[in-house]
Amino acid sequence: TQPITMTSSVTWDGNAKLTVTITIKNEGTRPYFGKCRSYVTEIESRWNNNLGNPYHFALLDYAVNKYVYLSPKNTATITGTFDGNANHGNQTFADITQDNIMVVSALFNWQPHYRTGYQSDQYNQKYFAYFVDQATAATPT
Repeated sequence: TQPITMTSSVTWDGNAKLTVTITIKNEGTRPYFGKCRSYVTEIESRWNNNLGNPYHFALLDYAVNKYVYLSPKNTATITGTFDGNANHGNQTFADITQDNIMVVSALFNWQPHYRTGYQSDQYNQKYFAYFVDQATAATPT
């Protein structure tokens, strides 16, 4: 794997809006290609499990979902936004609060790995997995 460093920060812009900034550096000697995703989550979710307890870190939507190419020793800064008032799969999240949000960002390597998941006598699940090269998390300031 390529040595990659990554930092992230989240700014609360008010009115259920966030700005996410991610800095990624290729510390290696080869080019790097991958995909960066920032997951906007509620620390204590609005959705409950079967026992009536809230889920934790439930995904609301992405703030960043972009491909990244970095030459050796280069750095990229990616900025994304999340607007809770906007439509997110026929849902809005205008009621989110600054103290209940965490944004988890991950950088996935471009190369897929073929995997076998759940198996039974009647079913065999196979899929492509994309390994994470780096991850960070931040709460809004």
